[in-house]
Amino acid sequence: MTTLATVLTAAITLAEKEKEFDPNTASPGVAGFIAVAVLAVAVILLLLDLNRRLRRSRIRGEVQAQLAAEAAEAEEAAGATGGSGAANEAAGTDAGDGSEAGSAPQDPEPRS
Repeated sequence: MTTLATVLTAAITLAEKEKEFDPNTASPGVAGFIAVAVLAVAVILLLLDLNRRLRRSRIRGEVQAQLAAEAAEAEEAAGATGGSGAANEAAGTDAGDGSEAGSAPQDPEPRS
């Protein structure tokens, strides 16, 4: 126990000998600047990645909505010509639109 008391006494005397703390001279230094700069760059990169992912998600949603609208339009057109494509195929008739039964609808514009 005497060693602990000796160490504490030495620490107290050293603390009393040091001069007063001046908050105007205290600074984080170069290490603090580097840490803040790295954090700022990381946040900027994360925001750019988030923006890219949100843009992709929005475009995918628009494409899916467009495909759903085209499919609904194709079903409506098939229904207006006198029945479903399966019934026409079973009867051996063609709807007269020049497309073969079971073929995928052609896009009017190429996608890039």
